[in-house]
Amino acid sequence: MDHESDLVRGFILRTFCCAYECNRRVLRWQYGSATCVLSATFPKRRHLLSVSLYQSLILLLFNEVETLTYKEILGATGLSESELKRALLSLACGRHRVILKQPKGKVVDEDDSFVYNSGFEKPLVHLKINSIQAQSTPEEKIETTETVFKERIHHIDLAIVRIMKMRQIMTHSRLITELLEQLKFPHPIPLLKKRIEYLIENLYIERDPTNQQKYKYLA
Repeated sequence: MDHESDLVRGFILRTFCCAYECNRRVLRWQYGSATCVLSATFPKRRHLLSVSLYQSLILLLFNEVETLTYKEILGATGLSESELKRALLSLACGRHRVILKQPKGKVVDEDDSFVYNSGFEKPLVHLKINSIQAQSTPEEKIETTETVFKERIHHIDLAIVRIMKMRQIMTHSRLITELLEQLKFPHPIPLLKKRIEYLIENLYIERDPTNQQKYKYLA
């Protein structure tokens, strides 16, 4: 684990250095989309588990102990309670139950404990543990909507900068047309105009002094 941790730290350091050296670049980690493969050794056989990053954080805790409480896992992983409960449900109540929930049930409570499943065995070596979609609360739905909106804003900004970097000089109408062609999600034109103004204010692009309907890319 120490060697692997060094590799991860080195990768993160190089990535951030690259982002710093490339002027005005923004790096955002999409933790919820990350996946990995864990080698898990059970008494009866070894399995390769294809899991999400959140699932892997939980499973790695069982390298040292066989039983953990919900609160211990919550404190060790730092996950939000909604994400933690989804991950625990998939690991303890799904098709491949590599850990066991005590007491049994389909709902994760704060007083639950989780135990390493020493009797786990499947015919296939490589197993994919799918995430279970828990029912969202009204607060979670609002949070999800806000997150999606922020991600779309980020994609719009990237698309504008990418197009302008390639074209160098463009008219307003041509830029809007290319954005409408490239973006794959709903994007009202007033929002596109606001993002263009934002990038002008932050010196990514500028208006042509002789023609306000024309933009120039700032290298």
